[in-house]
Amino acid sequence: MKPLILSLLFAASFPLHAAELPTPPSTAQASKSARVIWQCPEGEFSLPVEEKPTSKTFQLPTTSIKGKPIALRFRARFHWPVIAGVSRHLVIFLNGQNLNPQYTPILNRDPNGASDAINWKKYGGIYRLALSFAPSPEQIDERLSAFESEGQWYLIRVDDYLKPDAANKLVLENVATEKEWPGNRLKDRTGIVIEALSLVELQD
Repeated sequence: MKPLILSLLFAASFPLHAAELPTPPSTAQASKSARVIWQCPEGEFSLPVEEKPTSKTFQLPTTSIKGKPIALRFRARFHWPVIAGVSRHLVIFLNGQNLNPQYTPILNRDPNGASDAINWKKYGGIYRLALSFAPSPEQIDERLSAFESEGQWYLIRVDDYLKPDAANKLVLENVATEKEWPGNRLKDRTGIVIEALSLVELQD
């Protein structure tokens, strides 16, 4: 039995292979041809709901800006037992700057490249990204149904916040805390689930 346990632990210590990562539907704008600059070593991770906000920090490589759009691409949801509306709890910082609709448009959610108001919401001076409360990656809340073809995928342009001559720091934060669900209303502590996070250079 011990060899089996050891082999499982050994396998769990390695990230998913690229071929095992989820990819956007071929009809989605998020599936645009792109060169991968950086791939998150964790194929999937969560930012749980705890007493205080939770976050993860990633060091991105030095990136040469050559005129082509560079974007963060990932799939995300606020994990919940049932579809339950729109979550506005994900905050993204790149090199200390809060991503926002003015400088970091969501390329796959507005044909004009300027994010629709439903995608972002500003609270206390901080922009938050809209996600679906959903139990699985295949489901989205009806209020985000205008982007049904994109599902839970996001392609966010980040050229303006990248440093071409230094390492770049990406921080993802779940600002949801236990106090938002008093009593026994907090049905699941998984929080925000992020999958297939990468930094890509779009080719067209």
